[in-house]
Amino acid sequence: MNASDFAKYLQRIIAITDTGLTFTKDPFDRERYEDLRSLLSEMLNQVSDLVDAEEVAEALKPTSAYATPLMDVRAWIVEDEKSV
Repeated sequence: MNASDFAKYLQRIIAITDTGLTFTKDPFDRERYEDLRSLLSEMLNQVSDLVDAEEVAEALKPTSAYATPLMDVRAWIVEDEKSV
């Protein structure tokens, strides 16, 4: 596994950690997620000399939402030849 692949795995784990931080109400869980995120950041910095600096900055960007692709659903309803 090369450094770029390893950095992508770390980025995914950081996203899971950010989701935990977003939704946890338990202060002990929050502390564990913060510790985990700190360790992951250190690990990412260790491989950062082999990975592009922009990639590292992007991976560490904080999130404020659930870490999944956002979806958009649209509909157009026609009833008796009239748009609803």
